[in-house]
Amino acid sequence: MCILTETSIFSNSKDSIHMKYDDAPKICPVCGNLLKYRDRRQRIIRTEDGRTLWCTVRRFKCTNCNRLHTEIPKQLTPYKHYQTSSIEDVIDGVTDESDPATADGPSEQTMKRWRRWFSSNEDRLHGYIRNTQQKILEKHLPPDYGSSYLRSARKNGAGWLHHVLCFVYNLGGFLIPYYEKRLYLERLRCTYLGSTVSSA
Repeated sequence: MCILTETSIFSNSKDSIHMKYDDAPKICPVCGNLLKYRDRRQRIIRTEDGRTLWCTVRRFKCTNCNRLHTEIPKQLTPYKHYQTSSIEDVIDGVTDESDPATADGPSEQTMKRWRRWFSSNEDRLHGYIRNTQQKILEKHLPPDYGSSYLRSARKNGAGWLHHVLCFVYNLGGFLIPYYEKRLYLERLRCTYLGSTVSSA
């Protein structure tokens, strides 16, 4: 599993990566207990100019449920190789396949997959945002609260994707990879049909 933090990545030279770690206590998104540092592992980063870099990310273990969680720096998105800013620009239409600046960066298919990934998960994002804010504010919120919040976050500019993903992964949720969504829905359908048959 993943947790998103304020740990930052800095590049002081063409291929050198440095980390500024977030030292705030880490909380398990599953059971709410403290996480304890366990080890580190390498994580790939692809840049818009076509470079492939590696950074060292930390892993934490829950002191209660023993689950492992990988810390994702704020410039990266869980299960994506490119920097979050690149993904944001494609989703927001700032960058597209016709932009010469992307010639060495993500492919046309990758950009299309990002847009489909985001659009196919929008309803899940709305739900996670609304549920989280209801817990924080301790009051019932209207059904369209999540969509309004997401629109407002996007209008605030760069950094919105990291912000909204924190609502998901830091509370034990997840987004469905676009290429797996059809399989995921098929599993749900089969599970539902199976339970219906069993109860009949």
